[in-house]
Amino acid sequence: MRRSIRIAAGVVGILAGVGCALYLIQGLSARSALAGYKARLRQQGEKLKLSELASPPTTDPKFVAANAVLAGYAIAPRMESLEMMRYDAPAKVHLEWRGDSAVWASPNTNSSWVEFDRQMAAAEPALAQMRSALENPPPDGGWVWTDDQDRNLVNNVSHGLARDRVLSQTLRNAAIAALHHDDLDGARKNLHALAELARMNRNEVMFVSQMVRAAVAGVGLDATWQALQHRGWDEMRLAVLQHDWEGLDLIVAAERGVEGERANSQAFMAKVRRTKPNELQAMLGVRAVASPSSPSAPRSGPRSLVATIEAKLKPRLYKRFGMDADELYQLQHETVVVNAVRSLETNRPWPEVNRVLTNLYDLMDREIGPDRFDRYLVSALIIPNAARPARVAVVTETQRRLTIADIAIMRYQAGHGVAPKNLEALVPEFLAAVPIDPMSGKALRYRLNSDGSFVLYSVGEDGIDDGCDPSPRSAGDTPGLWEGKDAVWPTAAEPGW
Repeated sequence: MRRSIRIAAGVVGILAGVGCALYLIQGLSARSALAGYKARLRQQGEKLKLSELASPPTTDPKFVAANAVLAGYAIAPRMESLEMMRYDAPAKVHLEWRGDSAVWASPNTNSSWVEFDRQMAAAEPALAQMRSALENPPPDGGWVWTDDQDRNLVNNVSHGLARDRVLSQTLRNAAIAALHHDDLDGARKNLHALAELARMNRNEVMFVSQMVRAAVAGVGLDATWQALQHRGWDEMRLAVLQHDWEGLDLIVAAERGVEGERANSQAFMAKVRRTKPNELQAMLGVRAVASPSSPSAPRSGPRSLVATIEAKLKPRLYKRFGMDADELYQLQHETVVVNAVRSLETNRPWPEVNRVLTNLYDLMDREIGPDRFDRYLVSALIIPNAARPARVAVVTETQRRLTIADIAIMRYQAGHGVAPKNLEALVPEFLAAVPIDPMSGKALRYRLNSDGSFVLYSVGEDGIDDGCDPSPRSAGDTPGLWEGKDAVWPTAAEPGW
């Protein structure tokens, strides 16, 4: 037993010596590197703190009043959701507002339009209040963001996000119900409210807030496609609808979100710096070394002794020598993400940006995953995989631009009797400029067919133009806008539409 203890003590001594040496070398070089990197970023005009990036909550009475109304929104019982954008075949979508019965996203024994209308009638008083409030969509939730993480936790962001999701679904249902009854003005006012809901919280610095805006926009754009298939639209109504969706840019929203994520990470790091070493494990949770009392740790013996010493030693080494290197890693990583998302605004193709984001996260996993000494404790905990949420923003922004182009083409047809020969013909009467496809960084694709019909499409997530091919990229894939080789703007599956 004594021999085992001596061996364990020797192992611990070696580990401690190596760890201390690594942390000491890293800490001394990282401190000046971190200060220099921050100074360079600030010289470039970057805002690294939430207090710098966040706008003060609006005091405009109309926005404050709208926030108060929206905060009280609730529907009981909760509305059922319609199944939207059901593809019958590539580039062929069912019209949810036609047919003998509504189609629910979840199984429901009563899918009649009578039941659907009953639910909409019950929701209408609350919806009327929400639509009125959304005439002035607040730029923020009224929250004061600071550089103190503990103070930021009091902001009830989660309530607003849950509300926006339910409200968007209900407004979409209201638009579909109006279309079913050929009430285009009723459909338009609910689509207008959806577009305004997507503009709400546009100044917020939380990444999740900006991603919820993209999700709301996606709901509204799906409902808008459904509405545009109705034959009763005139140029005036179309112009108003186009204007609604032109007031949104989801790539700008994504940039705001990743800037806020970087600043929020800095606030979290500041909190870690204030935390005592013996409290660090509880604060960081799963990344901390397991204590000897945890189920996964041995109950006794040399390994238990090593674990005990590690649990006490690592937080102190990290606090004393490792934090600067960890913060530098986090800041460098998230700045690459910020710059990658920003490059989309200069028409850098999404496939290139996606590779940067994906490779960056894979590199982090390889560098941090096997780190025996947990030198990047906070980076491993707080750096997200930005590729997935960024994709949501980009594909929804592409859908928004396709929608605007489609509306402009319809307006041209209303005035000229035929579709335009090219998208350039829409400028400047119907469009300020030809919409750019974020997937290619070039103009959206358009072709006028010999029979007077047209095709409008994005080249899709691979960035390759397959000549307007909507067939699934992989065998067995369900047809969809983003499952095809090209993202072809669909037409109605029902005959005669």
